[in-house]
Parts: sequence; structure tokens; C-alpha cells
Amino acid sequence: MGCIVDSVNEVLTISREQIEPAPKCAGVNGDYILGLGKMEKRVLIMLDIDAVLSSCGLEAVAEDL
Repeated sequence: MGCIVDSVNEVLTISREQIEPAPKCAGVNGDYILGLGKMEKRVLIMLDIDAVLSSCGLEAVAEDL
């Protein structure tokens, strides 16, 4: 399985020390979030792309929309 991307704005390298576990938020499905990358003044949401692109994951994402 694959996907087509229209564009890429930026590619970053993040060390393990800059990654924190995903927070548990009420009403938000965190199954697709690997963690939060913290760089300087930025917080980056790190997606579990395998979970997002799985057939079950695509159905769940569509339901959340």
C-alpha cells in the first residue's frame, strides 16, 4: 500500500530525547499518534503512518471526519 503526496514543506531529523509520549485527550483518538516532537518553539505531532494507512485505519479516519 502507498500514498501520493502533493508536496512536502519540510523534512526534519528529531532525536529520541526530543520525543514525548502522546498525551491522552478526551474525545481524541490517539491510536494514530506516536508522540510529540518538541523542537525549540515548535511541537510536532508524529503520526503512526502504518496505522493511518491500514485498511482499518482508513475506515476509522473517515468516521472521525
